[in-house]
Amino acid sequence: MYSPNLELLDYQIAIDRQIQQEPERMEYNTAFFTGHRKIHANTLLKINQLIDLAIEQGVTEFWSGMAFGTDLLAAEILTERKLFWKAITPCPYQCIKWSRPDQDAYWRLLRSAVDVIRM
Repeated sequence: MYSPNLELLDYQIAIDRQIQQEPERMEYNTAFFTGHRKIHANTLLKINQLIDLAIEQGVTEFWSGMAFGTDLLAAEILTERKLFWKAITPCPYQCIKWSRPDQDAYWRLLRSAVDVIRM
């Protein structure tokens, strides 16, 4: 049986709320995107829905794993929506074996991220 709500689980958005008690009592609301390489026709819509849901739940910062597929699409959407997001990459040349247009998109998105964190 098809359920659009089950599809939302495919994109593994982790909405993480951490409250820091000391010293400034700051609240952190972060969502992380990672997912499949294969992008379905409705992936764009679903990522936008997840972003809307996250914002409704108080998320103010988004992270993208910057892998080919869902991660890059999420980064593109976050950039277009002018939201605060960080790129989390496993290595400096993650895209080295990608096609030239995909590499160009990767580097363009990295430049649009608020911060790049290399793991």
